[in-house]
Amino acid sequence: MKAIKTNIFVKVPGRAVVDLRLPPEIKQGRYRAMVIIEEYPVRKKRTKKGVRFPTFNAEPVDPKNTFRREDLYGDDGR
Repeated sequence: MKAIKTNIFVKVPGRAVVDLRLPPEIKQGRYRAMVIIEEYPVRKKRTKKGVRFPTFNAEPVDPKNTFRREDLYGDDGR
């Protein structure tokens, strides 16, 4: 006896879709199987979304503004 855990999808009441991957050691043929369904559906896992920071245009307002040290502080550098 093998125990295989998988998910089923119920789209229409009374009908289920089963995606089942069997181990290779189970040979072709007819088998009896038992399906046990939990009382409540599985909750979807929340995916963590990245933090979105606001963006803005960082170019100088006037291309003539270079903000070099000499332009800001003069010849003495302060």
